[in-house]
Amino acid sequence: MTSYKIRSKIQQVKEQRLTELDLSAKLLTEIPTEVFELTWLETLNLSYNKLTTVPEAITRLTNLSQLNLSHNKLTKLFQPTDPFVPPQFRYKQTHMFTRDYPPFDQFRRS
Repeated sequence: MTSYKIRSKIQQVKEQRLTELDLSAKLLTEIPTEVFELTWLETLNLSYNKLTTVPEAITRLTNLSQLNLSHNKLTKLFQPTDPFVPPQFRYKQTHMFTRDYPPFDQFRRS
């Protein structure tokens, strides 16, 4: 999917205020900044990309209940104890911070 198509998909979610966004298998190396404006999102699928980090801006998505980061190249992820992480975010898997991520490394809202 081209950058234009990805941005169009994000724009569609924005215009229709959809609660789910699937950007899986798009060869993304970073999360498009427009995603962080979709504060009403409940589900965000970023699996099967080439992400190496998840920026602090992800915490702007306060309604997020599912964040799928499986099958990426994550080397650094913020810790649940970092001061900027809202208390509703809990990790489903504690070994997300290892080099080889399991297929279920998702955030879960408690």
